[in-house]
Amino acid sequence: MAQKSEFASLSDIVLSQGIPHSEIISEIHDRVLVEYKRLYPDEIKTVEVLVNEKTGEVRLMRDKEDVTPASFISTAERVAREVVIEKLGTGKEKVPESVETEIEVPKKESGLGKWLFGIIFWGYNFLYIFILFIFIANFLINKNYREDFFEIIKNLGIHRALFIGIAGIVPLITIFTAVKLLSKKTFDKLGTLFFLFEVPLVVLPLFLSNMFQNPTPIIWFFLAIFIFSIPVFFLHILDIQVETKQALVGVTFLREATLLSVGYAVILFSFAVPLILGGIVRMISDYFLNDVFRISTSYYYPHYFNPFEILITIFFGGLFILILLSLTLGPYILFLSLLKIFLKSREKLSKVVASEKADKILAGFAALWFIVFLGLSYQPNADKYIEKLERLSEVKTFEDKEEIARQLLPEETKIKRAFDDLKNVRSRYLMARSDDYVKDAYTEILNFSDISAELVQQSFVALAYPFVYQGSLDRSQIALKSFEYLFGRDLYGSSQATGVKNVNLVEREISAKTDYEGLIATVTVTEEYQNSTFQDQEVIYEFSLPADSVVIDLKLGPELEFPGIIAPKGAAARTYQQEVTRRRDPALLEETGPSQYRLRVFPVPAKNSNVILGKNQKVQFSYVTPITFKGFGLPVYSKEQNIKTGKIRYLVEGQDVTSDGAYLTNDSISDTIQSLCSRKNSILANAKFASASAYLIPNIALVDGSDCGKDGASLAKTAKNLRIALIFDVSYTNKNNKLIDQTKDLIKNNSSLLSENTVEVYKFNDLLSEGKIIKDTSDDNFDFDFFGVSDWVKAVHDLDGTYDFAILITNEDQPPLKQTTSIKKDFPVYLVHENEIPPYTTTITGELFQGGGNIFTDMTGAFNAGVVGSMAKNHSGGNELIMPGPTFSYYSDVSVDQLMGVDWLNINSGVDSLSKIIAKKLVDRKMKGQPGALDSQIGFLDTLHKFALANTVVTPYSSLIALVNERQLQNLQQQAQNMDRYKELASPATGGTIRNPAIGVSPFGMETLDLVPGAQMRGVGGGMFGAIAQPGMAAFDGGGGGFGFSGFSLIILANVIILGGGLTIFIFLKIKKSFKRK
Repeated sequence: MAQKSEFASLSDIVLSQGIPHSEIISEIHDRVLVEYKRLYPDEIKTVEVLVNEKTGEVRLMRDKEDVTPASFISTAERVAREVVIEKLGTGKEKVPESVETEIEVPKKESGLGKWLFGIIFWGYNFLYIFILFIFIANFLINKNYREDFFEIIKNLGIHRALFIGIAGIVPLITIFTAVKLLSKKTFDKLGTLFFLFEVPLVVLPLFLSNMFQNPTPIIWFFLAIFIFSIPVFFLHILDIQVETKQALVGVTFLREATLLSVGYAVILFSFAVPLILGGIVRMISDYFLNDVFRISTSYYYPHYFNPFEILITIFFGGLFILILLSLTLGPYILFLSLLKIFLKSREKLSKVVASEKADKILAGFAALWFIVFLGLSYQPNADKYIEKLERLSEVKTFEDKEEIARQLLPEETKIKRAFDDLKNVRSRYLMARSDDYVKDAYTEILNFSDISAELVQQSFVALAYPFVYQGSLDRSQIALKSFEYLFGRDLYGSSQATGVKNVNLVEREISAKTDYEGLIATVTVTEEYQNSTFQDQEVIYEFSLPADSVVIDLKLGPELEFPGIIAPKGAAARTYQQEVTRRRDPALLEETGPSQYRLRVFPVPAKNSNVILGKNQKVQFSYVTPITFKGFGLPVYSKEQNIKTGKIRYLVEGQDVTSDGAYLTNDSISDTIQSLCSRKNSILANAKFASASAYLIPNIALVDGSDCGKDGASLAKTAKNLRIALIFDVSYTNKNNKLIDQTKDLIKNNSSLLSENTVEVYKFNDLLSEGKIIKDTSDDNFDFDFFGVSDWVKAVHDLDGTYDFAILITNEDQPPLKQTTSIKKDFPVYLVHENEIPPYTTTITGELFQGGGNIFTDMTGAFNAGVVGSMAKNHSGGNELIMPGPTFSYYSDVSVDQLMGVDWLNINSGVDSLSKIIAKKLVDRKMKGQPGALDSQIGFLDTLHKFALANTVVTPYSSLIALVNERQLQNLQQQAQNMDRYKELASPATGGTIRNPAIGVSPFGMETLDLVPGAQMRGVGGGMFGAIAQPGMAAFDGGGGGFGFSGFSLIILANVIILGGGLTIFIFLKIKKSFKRK
C-alpha cells in the first residue's frame, strides 16, 4: 500500500476531529486567493483554486488551463499546509494513536555538531578575513606590492588566476550566506555550507590550478562549470525561489550541468577507491600480522612488546582511517547532495511545464553537455606530423626544408596544439596513454593479475580520455626539436622573464642644439633616477642611434659632476664590473655594433642611503647626429632593464617641443628638411682639421634624377649596371616583417632598378637558399613561406658570388652571441633591422666595417649607401669619398690614404660637431682598409684607440666610463695595460639589486645560519642530545623520540586532522539522521 503524503495524513487527523471537509477546502481556497492577490496584484484575478487532497498540490486554473506562476507553487502549498495545521488545534478529539503522521519538524543538529561546525566554520573564515585584510592593506598602501601582485598574476596565466580567484571569492560568498542564515535564525546549515560548498569549491580549484598548469579546452569547460556552480549552491542553501519560468529552466540547466560534471569526476575517482580501501586493509594486516604478532610472540624481542603503545597506535591509526574513509566518501556525499538539489529542480520544473516536456528539456540539456564535453575533449594527435618533422631535421638544403614546411604550415594551429600538449603532458594531463600507473597500482596493492589490471587500466584510459594524453612519447625528442625549429619557438621556455623593475625614471630630458644651419645636432639625454627599494640598484640600457651618429660625452652624479673618459673597451668593462662589486659609483657607455650602444649605471642608491646626501642619481650622455628627412633621430631602446619609464621632456634650442619618441622636430627643422630636398650639387658644410677639409654632401646632390619624398631622397633610379643581392630573412619570427613590403614598394617605384641592374633575391633562416634573379615585382618573387630559426651571420658567410653591395633584411632582435664563421666580404653588406637592433660582438662589428657595411632601419637608407659606395665618385674637383651614409655622404679634399697615413694622429676634431662625425667615419674607413682579424691586432687597435681618445668619440673598441675617484682611475689604468684590454666581456645579466653589505650582524643572529646542502644541524632529542642529528629521523637510543617536521608540513597535517575530523563527524550525523528518518 502506498504511503500517505504528509498533507493527506494531516487532513485525515483534522477530519477525525469533526471538522467538515468543505470548511477545510473553502478556507484553503480563500487564503490562497488572498496571498495570490497580494503577491500578484497585476495578474488576472478570475482564477479557480484546485487542491489535490492526496498530495497537497495547489493549482490556479482559468478556462481549464493551469496559470499557476512557478514561483507561487511552493507558496500556495505552504498556505494549504498551514490551514490544515491550524485546524488541528480547533478539534475536540485526540489524534488517534494508530494514525501515522509525517509532519516534518526541522531537526536541529546535535549540540556537539552545531558547536563544532560553528567553531570550524568561523575559525577558518575569520582567519581568511584577517589574511584578506592584510592583503588589501598592502595592496592599497604599497605600490611595489601591487606591481609584484600583478606580475605574479601575469606569470600564473589566466586559467590559474581564475581558479585561484574562485578559491578566494568562495569564502566571501560563504560568509555572506552564513550571515543571511543567522539572520533567519537557521543555525543548522553551517556544516552543509562549509563541507559541501566552501571546502570543495576552495580545495578543488587550488588542486586543479596546480595539477593542470597549462589548460586544455576541457579544463576551461570545467572552469566555467565551477564558476556557475557557485550560484547553484547559493540559491539552494538560502532556499531562494526563482520568480520566472525562464529563470527556473536556467537554474535547472546549471544544476544538471554541475551534477553531470561532478558525476563524471566521481566515476574517475571511483577507480582510486579500491586502491584506498585495499591500502587500508594492507596497512592494518601488515601492522597486526607483521609488527604486533612478530614482537608479541618473538623470543628475541620480548622487551619491545608494549600493549599501551599498541593501543595508542590503534587509536590514532583508527582515527586516521576514519578521516581517510570520510575523505573517500566526500565526493559521493557531494554528488548525492547535488542529485537531491537537481531532483527538486526537476520536480518544480514538472509543475511549471508538463512532466513529459520537462524530461525532454532535461534530456536536451544533457545531450548539449555531452556534445560540448566530447567536442572540447578532442586532442590533435602529433603522431601523424612526426614523420615529416623528423625528415625536416634530416634534409640539408634550404629548398628541401622549404618543401616540407609548405606541407606543414597550413596545419599550423593543429600542430602547435599537438606539440604544446606533447611538451606539457605532465602539466596538462593526468597521465599519458603509455603510462601504466593504474595497472601497476592494481597489481601491487590489490594483487590483480596482469590481464585484470590491464583491463582496469584501459577502462580508465577510455573514461578519462580528456585528461589522458593520447599521443606517443617515444619519438618526441626529435619531433619537438623540429617543431621548435619550424615555428621558431622554444617549447621549453627559453624566453627570460623581465623581472621586477625597482628604479623609477623621475625624468628623461632630451635636448637638441643644432649647428651648420640646422644640418647637425648635438643631442643630450639626461636622466634622473629614484630607487624604490632599500637595496642599491643597477640600471642597464641597450639602444641604437641613427646611422652616422657618434657618442661624444658621458656624465654621472647628482650634479653630473663626474665626467666620462675614453678607455679601451675591455679595460673599461672590467673596471666597471670591479667597482660595482666594491659598491663604488661608475657608469659605462660602450658601442655594441655599428649603431648600437649599451649604458650601465651604478649605483642608484637605496631609499635609506646617505651616499649622495638624499639626492637622486643622474646620468647624461650626448651624441652628434645629422638631420634625416624626418628630423633628428632619437635613441631606440631595445632593452630598459630594472627601470620604469617616467616623464620624458623634449627640447630644441631650449624650447619645449612635442615628439613621437623617434624624431625631434620643429618648424625650423621642417624648413631645413624642405630646403635639403631642393638643393642640388652643393656642399652644405665642411670641417677643417689636420691638412685637410671634409665635406657633408647630401646624397640627392650626387646624381641627377634622384627623388626626394616623404621618406627622404632615394637614389634607386640612378643605379646603373650594378649587381645587387637582396637577402630576406624568412624565419618564422619574421612573418610580419614590414621591410619586405617596403622593399617591394621601393622596387615598384623605381622600375629601372630591375631593368638596368642585376637584382638577385635570396631567402634564409639557418640555411641560405639559391639565388634568383628577379625581373619584376610580381607576388611570386616575394611570396615567402616563413619557417625555421634565423642565423643571419651564417647566411652572410654562405653568400657566394661578387656583388657591388648586398642588403640583408631581418627583424631578428636576438643578438648573435656566438660566431664560428666570418662575415667579411669583398663588398659592403648592409643590414636592415626593423626598429630594434640587437647588440653585436666586436668581431661581427669589425668584420662588417671591414667590408664597408653598416646598419640601417629602412631600405631607402641602405640602398642610398650602396649606390653611393659603389659609384666611389669623386665630387667637386677631385674630392674623395670617405664613407657613404643614408642621407649624406662624406668627402675629403685630400686622398683618404693620406688621411689614413701621415695625417692620422694629427687629426683633432675639437668640439666641432661635423668634425666629430667625420672623425667617426674615418675610424670606420680605417677598419675597412685593415686586413686580417681586428680583434687580434693589438697594435692596430691601440692606433684606433689613440685616435678615439684624441677626438673623444666612442668606437667599437673604445668606451666612455665615468669614475668618481683617483683609485678607480688607477684601476682603469692598470686594466688598460693588460693584453685583453680590448676584449669585450659577456653581455651583462639583467640589471637589478646589488645587495648592501651586512653591518653589525650579531654572531648569534639567524643571518649567519646559511643552511647549505649537506650542512649538519645540532639539536636536542632523547639520547641524541647535542649530537649531530639528521632532520626527520628518530632518536632511538634514549627515551625520547623526536620527529622532524617542517612548519609547512605541520600546518598541512593540522588542517587534514581538523577538516578530516570535522568531515567525519558531519558524515556520521548525516547517516544517523538518514537512519532516523527510515
